[in-house]
Amino acid sequence: MVELNETKAINQERKINRNFRFFGLTVFFFGMSDGILSYFAPKVVVEAGYSNTQMGILMALSSVFGAILDIVLSRVLRNTHYYRLYFYALLLMISFPFLLLTSSYYFLLLISMAIWALYCNLSSFGYYDYIARVTKKSEHASSFGFLDIYSSMGYVVAPLIAGTIAITSLGIKGAVIPIFVSIMGLIFLIATRFSQPRKEKSVFEVEHKNTRSFLEEMVIWKRVIVRMWPMLILFLSLCIMEAVFWTMAPVIELVSANLKGYGGIILTAAIVPSLLINWSVGPLTKLFGKKNTAYTTFLFSNVFLFIIGFVNNPGVIVLLIFITYILQSITFPAMGGAIADYLKESQSYDREILSTKDFFGNLGYIIGPAITGILMDRIGGLGVFSYMAIMGFIISLILIFFAPRRIPFYDRNIEVEENLSKLEI
Repeated sequence: MVELNETKAINQERKINRNFRFFGLTVFFFGMSDGILSYFAPKVVVEAGYSNTQMGILMALSSVFGAILDIVLSRVLRNTHYYRLYFYALLLMISFPFLLLTSSYYFLLLISMAIWALYCNLSSFGYYDYIARVTKKSEHASSFGFLDIYSSMGYVVAPLIAGTIAITSLGIKGAVIPIFVSIMGLIFLIATRFSQPRKEKSVFEVEHKNTRSFLEEMVIWKRVIVRMWPMLILFLSLCIMEAVFWTMAPVIELVSANLKGYGGIILTAAIVPSLLINWSVGPLTKLFGKKNTAYTTFLFSNVFLFIIGFVNNPGVIVLLIFITYILQSITFPAMGGAIADYLKESQSYDREILSTKDFFGNLGYIIGPAITGILMDRIGGLGVFSYMAIMGFIISLILIFFAPRRIPFYDRNIEVEENLSKLEI
């Protein structure tokens, strides 16, 4: 009997590992397609004759749409499941290149930004749902790390493919490859669904008996923000910096003559660290704690980012970017593991936690591109990175010295109505 149970446990573990690999490949192809399209977007707008400021505003509008969708999705989504979320996200991703690459009209570009925002939001919900559904709480940070390796592999390949396509064509021919890659992601998503070893009720599938009003939703959002503000501020800062980087890198040769032809190399230098470092995130967070690991690595990453604004040598710039993203490759999964812990502890507020997190992320992607476009037109050069580093350094110090070490989220059964009299909006 003991041997039989051991055999069943081993087989179950193998099924989970196979399912994890299938989902990892889904994330890989999703990241590759999104990376290609993210590389195209600023170039398409600039080559259409718009200024850097207009380009930054247009990129920011995609996140305005995303922030609105966060509020809408928190009310519309009921029993979320990673399969459905990723399925719709990939279908939208297939339609996105047609609008982005085949028209220079501002209105159609706005529509493409809305589609971009929607598929990113859906995939983010699905990503966290999969982690909470399949992995143990103690494995959340390491699971984020391993999945981020798959995602980073896609984003590493993307600039090389995008750079080649950009040389030849950004029109309808350029849309074929990202569409094909998205279809491959869809195939592996279906394989993930059918290889799921057992049906488990995710923390995301807790039934909400009463439909909450807008006022009640805002009360919950306030509760979530009060409890999770350190992670939300950190996530906001990381998203601002990532948005700045992805907005500048494709057009960086217009910012500095020394970096002509270095756009793809710089993007690769920023993404490769995830492949090298993420496997070690789990042991680090077990040793130092998820939050401490996230705060400290973010602090030191800003030191190297600050130096970039004072360097002219392309090789040194690439090296500094590489070191910066080595440290942030630890920050992201450590932070993601902490957020997943909140999800595990609070089944009642699962949708609101995800919506609030995505709202802050979208806010970062609103601020980042807008600041990038304005600073590129005003000061030019690589000083944009130094400005962002100063902001990040100050925020990281605030988190290290003032963020509470532990705020539990165990009030899963408290009804919202009981708190309306205690909380002010």
